[in-house]
Amino acid sequence: MITRSPNTPRKMDKQILKERFSERFSELLDVANFVEGRGRLTEISNFFAVGKSTAHYWLNGDICPKAQTLDVIVSMLIDQRRIPKTIDKVALTLWLEKGDRLLPNPLKAPPTEHQNHLHKSRIYMAVGEEAQRLGIDLFSLNAEMIEQIFSESFAGARQDKSGLTPDRALIRRILKASIKAIEQN
Repeated sequence: MITRSPNTPRKMDKQILKERFSERFSELLDVANFVEGRGRLTEISNFFAVGKSTAHYWLNGDICPKAQTLDVIVSMLIDQRRIPKTIDKVALTLWLEKGDRLLPNPLKAPPTEHQNHLHKSRIYMAVGEEAQRLGIDLFSLNAEMIEQIFSESFAGARQDKSGLTPDRALIRRILKASIKAIEQN
């Protein structure tokens, strides 16, 4: 019979995963704008409805939550808009649990082409909706005017954690100025 010492590779791997979990968890909390330093433990405890001792264990690498708990953690952060909805929930949960050996950090991954198109479509949709509210038929405008409207709308969009966010007030001003310019000609 073979007996294993307490420092067998399997046991050491689990310990390393636990320790690195706390690093990954802290990085996630930073992205989610949790208080840094004093107060973080209390904020984690309150936000996730866990005891302070559990929050302490997570932060110090004493325990790594089960996969189901990690799934709940990520879901809560997304649902409460603490992290962008564009982040792949499954990838983030797996990364928290298994680390960088399995897949790259989804918090740092560059946006995919699909996400870029999605962010741009928000601007196009906002321009279309605001034009409709103002009674403007975009299809009746010439190509140069439409290009100017979209160009200025993209330039005025805010870049935040969830991507490009249209500035609807600016879009309305751009549309009104465009119509005014057409009426003067």
